[in-house]
Amino acid sequence: TYRDFTYQLAKIYSGEKKEHAKAITLLEKAVQKQPKEVLFWQTLAELYEQLDDKDKSIEFFKKAMVQFPTEVWYPRAIGY
Repeated sequence: TYRDFTYQLAKIYSGEKKEHAKAITLLEKAVQKQPKEVLFWQTLAELYEQLDDKDKSIEFFKKAMVQFPTEVWYPRAIGY
């Protein structure tokens, strides 16, 4: 599926290849294409967190919290 392919490709870019900019671009396009897919929002927020861009990370966690208020991964995000 588009979701699985995009997620795995983003993980490859951000992980073993260390091509964070490509991962971010891919995920930002995915969020635009499928805005109701929480996995894209979460992965994007976590990627910014790994890059120590706390402002962007918080921005995406907050956007996700508004759109998906019942997701269980938020307690970690709120810990900032």
